[in-house]
Amino acid sequence: MTTMRDTHDEPVYDFEHLSEKLADTMMRAAEDQVNEAQNIYEHTKMVAEHIRAQAAEQSAALADINGRLKSFGASLLEAHRKFTNVQKPAVDTDEHKVLNLHDRQTTANS
Repeated sequence: MTTMRDTHDEPVYDFEHLSEKLADTMMRAAEDQVNEAQNIYEHTKMVAEHIRAQAAEQSAALADINGRLKSFGASLLEAHRKFTNVQKPAVDTDEHKVLNLHDRQTTANS
């Protein structure tokens, strides 16, 4: 980025050369920093995308296992009710509790 002088009669001072070198060096340093920042940004974007993908994968796995646990629990409860031959009353009242207890005691004594 040094400039050429039109005439050779004008003297060139050392501080002019130094200021040009300084300016060029500062510009290269700034460009290097911009490039490094861009590289860091791209790397950070990749890491963030990976984190998002992992979170989505884990969320799907948790949703799947929750669904399977609910299904298992429902089938277990259904099997228990079939095995014990207990029907779930539409309304849970004390009368139903007494009848269910009486039915169980009668069945156990038989």
